[in-house]
Amino acid sequence: MSFVVSSCDSKITVDNGLNGLNANMLVKKYGTPARESIVILTKETRLLEYQSNLYTLYPDLSPKDTILVRELFWENKDGSKLAVWLSNRESSWIVVDNLKWAEEVNF
Repeated sequence: MSFVVSSCDSKITVDNGLNGLNANMLVKKYGTPARESIVILTKETRLLEYQSNLYTLYPDLSPKDTILVRELFWENKDGSKLAVWLSNRESSWIVVDNLKWAEEVNF
């Protein structure tokens, strides 16, 4: 089961300009992430609420598929959070999606 996060205000945003950048470009832009992890995405993976959009990136995921998605996470000085997801394409981690939310947003 997945949930798509949507918002009528600017407390939750997506920056499509990040899509296509590689991991080194992100570090240059935002600095070292507060944390980094690999999300093992299968049909059965229980994602955290802020990660729920990952299933829409891989709509044809079969029960036998396993996809590794790299997650970089920043906590900004203004209290906002930024999560960026990257897929390994041609030996390089490339941004496929991201989500930024204000400090007062709780998942």
